[in-house]
Amino acid sequence: MNREVEGSIKLAAIETEKLISFFVEIELKERKARGAYSGVFAPVSHFFGYQGRSGHPSMFDCSLGSTSGFASAVLIEHGVTGAAVSVRQCTQAPNKWRVGGVPILALVRSHPKSGFKRTDLVVRSEDLSLTSIQF
Repeated sequence: MNREVEGSIKLAAIETEKLISFFVEIELKERKARGAYSGVFAPVSHFFGYQGRSGHPSMFDCSLGSTSGFASAVLIEHGVTGAAVSVRQCTQAPNKWRVGGVPILALVRSHPKSGFKRTDLVVRSEDLSLTSIQF
């Protein structure tokens, strides 16, 4: 890794999730050697880039996030797997939102798309107009 002019590490260039995974892996190896850990550590990380650098969440963001998390827990509690949370009527007050689960297979389709095999399942993409009043 390139260093700053004075020799220090460029911390801004380090992917935080990979750094944390690195140190967790070291700790778990030490615990495994002592016999205090017997699990498997296989981290999967994702870099959110600029998505993770936005402003503070609005009240809507917090309400939608809490609703989605709670709905996920309810689906799991009732044994519903292979489903994504759906929150509809989000333009209404939160107490009027329609919350449910959508089978993940309903969100994908086998459709020839550039760069994919004919049998690959892809999530349908659509253009979104930020100026349209239609939902």
